[in-house]
Amino acid sequence: MKPILTTLFAFFLSVTIAKAQSKDSYYLFDSKWNSTTADSARYVLRVFSQNDTCWQYDFYNITGPLVYTEQYRDKKGEILHGAVRFYNKDGRLDSMGVYRNGKKHGDFYKLVAGSDSLIYKTKYVYEEDSLIETIDARITRDTTTYGDEKESEFPGSIGGWREYLTKNLKYPERAINADKQGSVRVLFMVDTDGQVIDPYIAKSVEISLDMESLRMIRSSGKWIPGFQNGRNVKTYKLQPIVFRLE
Repeated sequence: MKPILTTLFAFFLSVTIAKAQSKDSYYLFDSKWNSTTADSARYVLRVFSQNDTCWQYDFYNITGPLVYTEQYRDKKGEILHGAVRFYNKDGRLDSMGVYRNGKKHGDFYKLVAGSDSLIYKTKYVYEEDSLIETIDARITRDTTTYGDEKESEFPGSIGGWREYLTKNLKYPERAINADKQGSVRVLFMVDTDGQVIDPYIAKSVEISLDMESLRMIRSSGKWIPGFQNGRNVKTYKLQPIVFRLE
C-alpha cells in the first residue's frame, strides 16, 4: 500500500540534490510508512516527472538502496501507468513489470536472485490485469550467435568511458557526508542510432549516488550501436558506475 503524502519535504537530503532537481519533491516516512521528521525517518520518497503523463515515485531506505519504483499518470499517484520495479535488501532489481491505466498489461519478470546480469527466471504475460501466459526462461532463451556480432559501446571503448567519468562525475555531497560508496548499475537500451533510451537503476546504493549515475548515463551522448547479421541492432547495457571515497 502506497503511503499517503503530506507536504513534509526532506530538505536535509542536501542542497546538491535540490539544485540539480529543483522540481522534485521529497517526503519522509517512519518504519510504518507514516509521515515523520528527519530524526525518525526510515524511508525517503522522491517524486518527479518523467514527462507530462508520467510521474515516478522512488522509495528509498533513508541512507540505503531503493525499495521500489512506481510510475503514475499524475503527481498524486492515483493510477499506475508505466513501469514498476522492486528491489531486494541489497539494492538489486528483483522483479519488474508494466501497468496501463491501473492494470497489469504486458510482460512482468521475476529475476534470478543475486544476479548482476538481470537474467529472468519467469516471465508473466498480462492483458488488462488477466494472466495470459507464464513462460519459463530456461525453455525460451535464444542462444543463436552470428559471426559479425559486436556489442554496443561508448566511443573510445573502456578508455573513453574512464575519461568521460573522470571529467564529469561528481561525488554527491549527501553521499560523502553519509560515508556512502559502492557500485551503482544502470540498465538502458542503445538503439540503432546509438541513442541512450530509458535508463533505470538495476543495482542501487543510495539515492544521491543513483541520481548521479543516471545523470552520467543520460548525459553521455551517442554510443556506438550494436551490430549483428549485417545491420545495427538495439542492445541493452548494464553499466556499472563505481563510487569510492579516498
